[in-house]
Amino acid sequence: MGRQTGLTTTAHEFGHAFGLLHEHQRPDRNDHVSYNCKMLIGYPAALYRALQDGFTESDLCNVAIVANLHDFCSREFTQNGNLVDGASGSEDYDMDSIMHYTSMNFANPELYKNHPSDARFLPLERKDKDGSLHIIEEPKPFPDFDMTDLDAQGIKSMYP
Repeated sequence: MGRQTGLTTTAHEFGHAFGLLHEHQRPDRNDHVSYNCKMLIGYPAALYRALQDGFTESDLCNVAIVANLHDFCSREFTQNGNLVDGASGSEDYDMDSIMHYTSMNFANPELYKNHPSDARFLPLERKDKDGSLHIIEEPKPFPDFDMTDLDAQGIKSMYP
């Protein structure tokens, strides 16, 4: 998955088990992050297969069923129009959510290895109000790791 292993991955997967969705797939995500499908691992081969099947690059990168048909990880990033609010059920975008991918998730190491601190070579970047892009870092390791208040609020709202 590309995330720090152990506690953070377990917390992320438990988030799914409790009903939380990926924060970076909400409809308003482009206001908060920049997504570049070309930086995902397996992009060239998946694009070739998709084009051969009559799909476009946009289809491959933004339509989950097309990504699934071509065994491409962009399905993990496609926006979910069914999310009225974020993964946690909040109107506020939660960049620190246990359900938000980091910049390294599914990143193609061949593209970023020569540019390890340049967000432009990664599939998902935090976008500041001025449009500048920044790497979304790994969560803090245990014992400093914790779910956010919005993650906890989302779980509590589903299990009162």
